[in-house]
Amino acid sequence: MSDAHCTVLVVEDEWLLRIDLVDALEAAGMTVLEAGDVDEALGHIENGPAIDILVTDIRLNEDRDGWDIAEAFRRRRPRGDIIYASANSPREERQLPGSLFLEKPVSMRVLGDACRRFCSTRNSRSGDAF
Repeated sequence: MSDAHCTVLVVEDEWLLRIDLVDALEAAGMTVLEAGDVDEALGHIENGPAIDILVTDIRLNEDRDGWDIAEAFRRRRPRGDIIYASANSPREERQLPGSLFLEKPVSMRVLGDACRRFCSTRNSRSGDAF
């Protein structure tokens, strides 16, 4: 278990991959929420517990995508951390400042390390209101 504790929302429409992502992040000591589509993700962001880190796929087989989810997350949590995980090329004009882009297939070790770094940084800040 990590000393840094954070809540992570994983948004991935491929359920087998989502299970792997969730398992890896839970093993890294995170509290993990999951969503298989945009509406479920937005429900967590708007009505769920405080989310520290968003991990989202880009292409979600819908009219809206992971870029839209990230924008909604940042409106709600301006200092929230974002990790995009996608086989699609990054679109710099859509990628939000301070976010991280990981190319699929995502190494679970790399993802866990990135989340732990974000959590450590978040937990070392003093006086931040989220």
